[in-house]
Amino acid sequence: MAKLFLDERRLFLHLDKMPEDPENVDFYMILHQGFGSKLHSYDITPKGLDLTPVADWIVNHNFKEFGRYARTLEVVNYVMPSPSPMVYVAKSGLNDVFHVEKLEIDHNLLRPFMDHISVLQSPDDSICQYSYDKIGDVAAFTHVYNEGDMLFVWERYYKRQFGEANVFIIDHGSNDGSIEKLPNQRNVITLPHGKLDHWNMSAFCGYFQRFLLTQYKKVIHTDCDEFLVAKDDPDALKERILATPDHRLCVPELAYELFHDPANEPAIDFSRPITSQRTHLKSNIHFIKPAITSRGATWTPGFHSSFEKDHFPVEDVWMIHARNIDFEDCHRKDNNWGGLVQSDVDKVMYRNDRTPKDELMKVFEENLAKCDARVPTWLDGVF
Repeated sequence: MAKLFLDERRLFLHLDKMPEDPENVDFYMILHQGFGSKLHSYDITPKGLDLTPVADWIVNHNFKEFGRYARTLEVVNYVMPSPSPMVYVAKSGLNDVFHVEKLEIDHNLLRPFMDHISVLQSPDDSICQYSYDKIGDVAAFTHVYNEGDMLFVWERYYKRQFGEANVFIIDHGSNDGSIEKLPNQRNVITLPHGKLDHWNMSAFCGYFQRFLLTQYKKVIHTDCDEFLVAKDDPDALKERILATPDHRLCVPELAYELFHDPANEPAIDFSRPITSQRTHLKSNIHFIKPAITSRGATWTPGFHSSFEKDHFPVEDVWMIHARNIDFEDCHRKDNNWGGLVQSDVDKVMYRNDRTPKDELMKVFEENLAKCDARVPTWLDGVF
């Protein structure tokens, strides 16, 4: 059996049967169906193939390649549960395989992925006997940078749902006055603003979510233009969230984007409920995201997925994405984000360009043509 392991900070692949002339053959690791890689570079040692040069080259010499490989972290959860990861030894591609071994992945290799704090909250008594009687029911938090009036709408809505003391805002260095406009700033946590890095945002939100879970039964995280709503009975959101299974990540049953029709609807008035001013909804499964949590979440950049895949759909809870409720405000936000300086890794993983105004209008028109629903009566005036 082949074994992938760490030894003195070096990554090795040991095979029970090494080919007689290993330098003239190809090695492939097939970690999961549809996901595999050829080992382009390695050193041959008595311990096996030393793969450290591959990793060093990726990290230190080619950010484009690093970006591509960093994205594979997003699917590591698909790799680990695989029942049969394999190593193939071939003469010239996978069409000429002459040796195959099952692959065993040493637990030390997974240590960086271990969430030790979540072990304390494990529902499995065979893992941990520790428990704590949490007093808080539901907390909601978001992270923001210069979000304008939308932040006021987000806080107003979730404060009404869960109570002012249970709503938290991570301010990543806003300077547009949006924080100062909030009626109460006691639960605003201010962070210094560095370069734009989506992995870093996922990290600090993940840590804060775990912090809240030490005291709350359920924790909600959304962007400040995302609104979880209880279908047919908007005041039942807290009740439905508390009824979700413990130690799970949960997703809304359905998700819609709310769109402005610039040709027929006036500019938004943020002092009034948004859903009384807009009518066009477009379904989008991209926003069926793990936003309702009762265990540690390791979100991928953008928060639309997570390493943990035991997602539970919450019946009669929708997600409404309200980024596009006003064309001019959307254009302002696009310019705001497009002007941010990205980290080196972020540059190769995500485009962050400003969209010309005429092109943005075309995007609005195309999406309006695809809208497949209207704001229902029960949602009118909810936020």
